[in-house]
Amino acid sequence: MKKPNILHLIGEFTSGGAETIVINLINRLKKDNWNVIVSARKDGPLSEQIIDKKDIYIIDKNRTIDIKYIFNIELIHTHLFGNDFYGFFAAKYAGIKIIQTIHGMDSINSRKRILAYNIMAPFVDKIITVSESLEQEMLKVILFRKDKIYTITNGIDCGRYVSINSCQSMKEEIGINDSFPIIGAVGNVKPVKGYDTFIKAASLILKQYPKVKFLIVGSVSEHNSCIYEMERLIYVYGLEKYFEFLGFRQDVHDILSLFDIYVLPSRSEGLSMALLEAMLLGKPIVATSVGGNLKVLENCKTALLVPPNEPEALSESILHLLSNKAFAKFIGQNASEECRKKYNIDHMVENYKNLYLKLVN
Repeated sequence: MKKPNILHLIGEFTSGGAETIVINLINRLKKDNWNVIVSARKDGPLSEQIIDKKDIYIIDKNRTIDIKYIFNIELIHTHLFGNDFYGFFAAKYAGIKIIQTIHGMDSINSRKRILAYNIMAPFVDKIITVSESLEQEMLKVILFRKDKIYTITNGIDCGRYVSINSCQSMKEEIGINDSFPIIGAVGNVKPVKGYDTFIKAASLILKQYPKVKFLIVGSVSEHNSCIYEMERLIYVYGLEKYFEFLGFRQDVHDILSLFDIYVLPSRSEGLSMALLEAMLLGKPIVATSVGGNLKVLENCKTALLVPPNEPEALSESILHLLSNKAFAKFIGQNASEECRKKYNIDHMVENYKNLYLKLVN
């Protein structure tokens, strides 16, 4: 069947799981000789990961629709609310089919956004969610035919590896003593990620394990009040020498390899790419029992699941893994096997290919 010319719209090439998914998908499509271009409103370090730089376009922020970006395009694939909204009107204006991928609950976190999706829903060709739990949440608030929504689970490259030399040099860069257990979280700094709960749990952990290092990896947007609240909590609990904020990093996979325990304290979650990376690396995981986490993880088999917003429960599970290394290794190995079996990027790419072909042929 004929392969369509596809335009992907994302917000920025700066950071985030959704952006990483888009770049990985584009690269795999290009390797298989698909005609794909990508457009964003802001350039950044992630664009360096795209294998074919000539097909990257940055749209001036002062413009919302530019017909030159959709000339000869047969399908627009949008990601995240702003791009879903403007991409929808561009597609309708040009008479092009459109797919919207919903990457998390942020897309429907306000009445205005829910109203916008309800207006667009009858005219969108397909809405994709990254987890079944997210699909169910969308069905609760968006009025559309059920056959319009479909789940395509995120996937990662299971062939990646990290060298021992890389781990050691990274520890030296961060300034971590080899003997200290490292407990870390990955994700952009915003309230939904539950880092305040993580900080409170850390204060309880240190009462029993005084030599522990806590890392948070993730970008901080401008005028982000969340980071100030986190810094305040760290000061209140006297945790300054125990916590490190590494900000945005392109080597997240390498940093994850340093973790003794991976923590995902989110208040809601679609399907975290960092979680899949941690699973692939066989890291013992403590995660909240929300959203996509419940589909991906099984309590006491591939992770320990705790309620959101409960630092005591979070600290108890982390302490259990710190003091029971055999059990920690057991759930880490199970998680790695589960990731390789169910969340390989090959499955994700094939699902998107099949959808593209079905829509244009």
